[in-house]
Amino acid sequence: MQLTETDNQVYFDKNKAREKICAAWLKEQRKSVREPILFAAIAGIFNGLGVIVQAAALAFILEAVIIDKL
Repeated sequence: MQLTETDNQVYFDKNKAREKICAAWLKEQRKSVREPILFAAIAGIFNGLGVIVQAAALAFILEAVIIDKL
């Protein structure tokens, strides 16, 4: 018997089988994406720190030029 997509989804939702399959798949993917996600998070932190340093440097330069008239 061939189930339609709707029947298939209702069957899986009733038996929580779809969630179990998806959870198992996600656990398998965790190993392969751990390093790229960690790298992206660290790169984001450094990017944020770089923006702060850049803003501070620009503020220092503008203060020296406008306020102190160097």
